[in-house]
Amino acid sequence: MRVLSCLAFIALAAVATAENAVVQDIVDSITDTDTNAASETVNNAADAVTDAAASAATNAANSAVNTVSSAADATVDSAVDAVANATGSTVDAAGSLIDSAGSVVSIVGSVADDVASASGSTAASGSSAAPSTRQSSGLVLAALAVAGLALNFA
Repeated sequence: MRVLSCLAFIALAAVATAENAVVQDIVDSITDTDTNAASETVNNAADAVTDAAASAATNAANSAVNTVSSAADATVDSAVDAVANATGSTVDAAGSLIDSAGSVVSIVGSVADDVASASGSTAASGSSAAPSTRQSSGLVLAALAVAGLALNFA
């Protein structure tokens, strides 16, 4: 009976050892599964954070480039418009001055004709034509000076 008891204890010890090995395998398997799942979760979270940060940085950079580009376009457009408007105003002013100078020249020409007519009639009455010629050349020079100033400011 002792032998049977020893065999029973040996059998129990073998079963306990086998159970211990099975339990250890189960614990190791669960630990490995949990470790793998935790690692995968951490890796996925890190990838998501990295992707979100990269996307945010890219969007911010694109937005900054678009803002600078739009501002540059608006500045160039404003400068072109300002130059075009200033050039148009200058051309209009020059045209007005040229018209004014033309009017002055026309008036001076008319006055010169009047002076010439008057000097001709004075000469016919017997006085010298030299003083009225000096007067008419003075008026012509004055008219030319006014026309020159008008063109100078054009």
